[in-house]
Amino acid sequence: MQNDYESALRRDGKLIFVPGGDSMWPTLKHEGQSVVVLPKKDKLRLYDVPLYKRADGQYVLHRVVGFAAGGYVVCGDSQFGEEYVAEGQIVGVLDGFFKGKKYVSADDRKSRRAALFLRKHRFIKRVAVKLHFLFGRRKR
Repeated sequence: MQNDYESALRRDGKLIFVPGGDSMWPTLKHEGQSVVVLPKKDKLRLYDVPLYKRADGQYVLHRVVGFAAGGYVVCGDSQFGEEYVAEGQIVGVLDGFFKGKKYVSADDRKSRRAALFLRKHRFIKRVAVKLHFLFGRRKR
């Protein structure tokens, strides 16, 4: 059964969970790394990370990389395909994540700069992602 993040967010005012998958690598590493998601209050900014619900019911955390009528263009940090997300699909917004015991705010300049760097230098991103998926997964 899939989590109902929307109900939990309304009830508790925040969500804390361990995301699955590698789509937000290197920002988020799903093994043992918790994220904190808060309700969306304002329009999203470039490089914010919304939690949204796809039509199939899957919840996804991806980064805003552009804007479109009535919504946003999002992409995972380790992905190249972009996706349109309507305003109504957004459940909440990443407030930050735990890197070990240290809490890293989603507004952290270093994190945002790294995302911008990967976005602008797609060749470097492509090489880093390939190396991660070739060699990084062997450790698991």
